[in-house]
Amino acid sequence: MKPLDACRPFIDALKSSDPTPGGGAVAGLAGALAGALAHMVGSLTVGKKKFAAVEDEMREVMAKLDGIIEDFFALADDDARAFDAYMAAWRLPKGTDEEKAARKEALKGAAFTACDPPLRTVRLTNDLLPLISFVAERGNQHAISDAGAAAILAAAAARTAALNLRINLPSVAQADRPPLEDALSTLLPDVLTRAESLASTVEHRLDT
Repeated sequence: MKPLDACRPFIDALKSSDPTPGGGAVAGLAGALAGALAHMVGSLTVGKKKFAAVEDEMREVMAKLDGIIEDFFALADDDARAFDAYMAAWRLPKGTDEEKAARKEALKGAAFTACDPPLRTVRLTNDLLPLISFVAERGNQHAISDAGAAAILAAAAARTAALNLRINLPSVAQADRPPLEDALSTLLPDVLTRAESLASTVEHRLDT
């Protein structure tokens, strides 16, 4: 079986009318792909005499990338579970005033919980970028385009996750929104700026 064939069930599920997997899973997958590309640059670096001086540090970076890739996969699953929990709250009975009140509170709580995986995805992307930067700077320059692609995918992961968080915010209790909004507005612009700078640096090197 070709490696890409293993992706087809996920793509088919994504194409369907089912709400999960959705954007949250794609954000996690984009982050995992970014980490995997950075790891590939490391794999093409270690074991070569030319890069002997950086081998130990590169292996440490690759080990961190392994962990981050797994974390992105876990976040994709967490996002799907959080959305399913929100939909379960949506289906709660609303025949009486008591049921309506209970359902309203359940929806607010589920929406707040659903904001957690995308926010953690943005934070994890923030952790990933220094590792991509390292392999771009110190790794095998024959694979530098892959490091640039990793930066672009990391930005896509962060932006997609941010959209998922923002669509949930109106359903979150008013008092719970500011910490989420503040965290996102503080972190996201920095992540996107650094990712764009890294991708631009790679493009500049390819042009010279």
